[in-house]
Amino acid sequence: MQRRIAARDDRGFATDLSPDGHMVLLLALDPERGGVWSVKKDGTDLRQHVRETRRVLAARWTEDGASFYYLLQGANVAEIRRARVLPHGLDPSP
Repeated sequence: MQRRIAARDDRGFATDLSPDGHMVLLLALDPERGGVWSVKKDGTDLRQHVRETRRVLAARWTEDGASFYYLLQGANVAEIRRARVLPHGLDPSP
């Protein structure tokens, strides 16, 4: 049984639980805090993966949990990007 969480809370974050249930993706809804973060389910190993000057509207894990997609707000269009999460950080290549 796959457990998925995609929720927004009153502290200004949207969350998504990884497919294996070990990591939580955090999307800071406030542009001042900026970006997409991950943290282990136990609250350790907080990492910022995406820091953008444009607003990030959404972020979701891929089915294998090795990467995530995020949606950026542009002037006239939205842009979807992918970021791979490696054991010791982020692979910046698309």
